[in-house]
Amino acid sequence: MKRILRELRHDLREPGLNITALPVVSILFLLLSCVVQAQLQQNNTVTLGLLEVLIPFLGGYASLMLMQGLLDTEGGDILFTYPRSNLYWGIIRQLRLFAVQVIHVTIVCICVAGIMHITPLEILLVTLLQSFAVMAVAFCGVAATRSVSMGLIILLAFIGVQITLGREFEIFNWLYTLSGHMPTLEEMVGIALRALPTGFICGFLGHLWVRS
Repeated sequence: MKRILRELRHDLREPGLNITALPVVSILFLLLSCVVQAQLQQNNTVTLGLLEVLIPFLGGYASLMLMQGLLDTEGGDILFTYPRSNLYWGIIRQLRLFAVQVIHVTIVCICVAGIMHITPLEILLVTLLQSFAVMAVAFCGVAATRSVSMGLIILLAFIGVQITLGREFEIFNWLYTLSGHMPTLEEMVGIALRALPTGFICGFLGHLWVRS
């Protein structure tokens, strides 16, 4: 356990200041949510819509930054000479980061639920599913291109297509409700059926490309 925590601390330090985007942007989002809720009250459809787009994106951004020193930095390939399995450099590090994202999402969703006076369970489950898929897509993108900037473009395209074209054509929307309201059971099941395969497939492919 001590070794796992030590390695996790190293992983979180590796992205440098980039990792601070998670708490800083989340705090700003929560402050904005307080203002919006005070102004709109029962008509607030902004906060939940922003939650499901912003918080999973932050998880995807963290996934990109985690791989920067390994894939997008000169001399990063030296790390592959360390006595570590292939599984460690890909899936294991990403799963540990997802565990951190679970804590991050839980805190944010509980705060949002308190601000909006709603139950947190539905938005927590949906945001975790979205985070799982988005982080896997980011990981796959950076591993395939071996470039954080290209991985970020892929991540933004993946999200952007869904929140733009997905509003008019349901076929382009895999992960988002885009309603600004509490997700229904049907919406949660639909997101789960798409997010889980997306996450597993992209995670597997990303892992294959880590050392290619």
